[in-house]
Amino acid sequence: MGPQGAVMAEKIVIALVLQPEIWRPVVGYEGLYEVSSLGRIKSLPRNGTLGGVLAQTPVRGGYLSAHLSKRDRQSRIAVHRIVATAFHGECPEGYECAHLDGSRNNNRPENLRWVTAKENQGHRRAHGTMCLGERNGSALLAPETALEIRRLSDESKLLPQRAAGRLSQPQIANLFGVSRQTVSAIGRREIWGHI
Repeated sequence: MGPQGAVMAEKIVIALVLQPEIWRPVVGYEGLYEVSSLGRIKSLPRNGTLGGVLAQTPVRGGYLSAHLSKRDRQSRIAVHRIVATAFHGECPEGYECAHLDGSRNNNRPENLRWVTAKENQGHRRAHGTMCLGERNGSALLAPETALEIRRLSDESKLLPQRAAGRLSQPQIANLFGVSRQTVSAIGRREIWGHI
């Protein structure tokens, strides 16, 4: 067991002392799996197997998932969605599951809620877990570069059309190796607006 596993095991032991673990059927896998109020998932004994608590593996974005199988088909499902469905009911259309404390490893029912995408985005912004700027996997610029592009773009707006030293958007784009549209979006604070 690695350091994260040891910390998780310690939290589970502490939680069990403070409150009992409640198990509920996994929706869609009733009679095969159960999920607990501590965010654990277990396989129930069947076909000569003993069952037991399943391993949870991190996936894209740091969320935990578990492999569940039914009728010889295996699916990887996000643990937070399994817990939220079992303890809060089916996800309403247009909603998503939010971690109220911002920790993607805390899959206890009291930390999960069905919320709109806008509400979830507000939670991520409040927790500092929103992928803005260089934390965005698609980001090609450093914050300093984006600020310099914005400075040049803002200066260009203040100078007369043919003033010496005024750089056009295509010139700024060539200077930094980005598109004119990127320069425009940075100048309007549509992207990199958080800096």
